Amino acid sequence: MNPLGTVRQQTDWKVPTNVNLRSWLLVVVVALALAVVCWATNITTMSQMSGEADEFKTFRLTVSKLANSGTAWAGLAILCQGTAVSARRRT
Repeated sequence: MNPLGTVRQQTDWKVPTNVNLRSWLLVVVVALALAVVCWATNITTMSQMSGEADEFKTFRLTVSKLANSGTAWAGLAILCQGTAVSARRRT
């Protein structure tokens, strides 16, 4: 019992002790790489604003749309889920 007289609920979950850190490191690296690509493709140079670098601007906007889409981030969530499942299978 806690000081207020109510009973605390016991949780049965435990933190896994032998999680495959290499798999989780892969998830972190992929998330950081995707974040850097999203950030870098949103940078606009002065030549792009003045219309001198239209080919690069088209490439940059295409990559930006693909990297910033929900599909790319959802794929990262699937990678995380697969990593968690594979770590549980190895234990």
